[in-house]
Amino acid sequence: MTSTGSKRLGRFPTSFLRLSDRGQNGWWRYLLGVLVLIIASEIIGPAPLYMLYGFADSIPGASINEATGALQGVDPSVEFVLAILSSLILIAALHLVVTVFHRRKFLSIITTAKRIRWRQVAYGFFLWAVLITVSGYLVGMMLLPFGAAPIDASADGGNVNLFSFGLFVLLGIALTPIQTSSEELLFRGYLLQLTYRIGRRVWVPVVATSLLFAYVHFFSVGDSIVQWPVFLGYFAFGLLAALVTLKDGGLELALGMHAANNIILVPTMYANPSAPAVAMGEPFGDQLLYLVITAASAGVFWVLTFRYRFRFGKA
Repeated sequence: MTSTGSKRLGRFPTSFLRLSDRGQNGWWRYLLGVLVLIIASEIIGPAPLYMLYGFADSIPGASINEATGALQGVDPSVEFVLAILSSLILIAALHLVVTVFHRRKFLSIITTAKRIRWRQVAYGFFLWAVLITVSGYLVGMMLLPFGAAPIDASADGGNVNLFSFGLFVLLGIALTPIQTSSEELLFRGYLLQLTYRIGRRVWVPVVATSLLFAYVHFFSVGDSIVQWPVFLGYFAFGLLAALVTLKDGGLELALGMHAANNIILVPTMYANPSAPAVAMGEPFGDQLLYLVITAASAGVFWVLTFRYRFRFGKA
């Protein structure tokens, strides 16, 4: 393989993936690192949220909706903040694993540049926000006759406390980037580089992390509600985020895209803040709408960004 070939596989650069060659990379370090991340994300991080649900019966007026699993009688902002706390703990765990276990800079799971390129983050945010808003409107109008409908933001058919809802939306706008960044750092950062070290082929980390991303979200609220369009939608988003990360040499575009995607969905999360927003739309049409919007937006984003160079300029 030539020197050029060693840096690229197909049309996708591997410079971001090869950042994992730095530092210490013994198999036991990755094994221990993954174990720490699982404990942080599944046990320590969600512990306050588990406690809130566990003691729901002792909170005056609180109860758990058996049909949706949503906590009722507690302001949704409380549950949302606890969910964000879980994301902060995951980020802290990632920092520990990368800097202590692998002895390399935390920046190495973010970008190949010397510093975070905030222009790319802003570009990814605004372009993705425009695309999913426009495509959501257009596709929604086309699919409306087939059963797709706006997702109800409330758990009781629309009777929403406006102050509580407004506070939730403000907190969502301010704190959602923390949650989305933790997922990007995990899936398109640490795990993307880890799976590349296993397969040494671009398609291995791209497909593996996209499937894992979809799987985790798909089963986070139970398969009785979420159907196959949502799984494919998450897979499509994960695939785009992974390919964009490789093409651009860093997470910045994906960080912006993911933040925009979830911030726009914040109002739909009001009824169940700890569940994926798209899962709140139980009708099959709602979930099919999500898949079509994601796929359409992903295609246009890629074409505008990498084919027609509709870019932000140099950072």
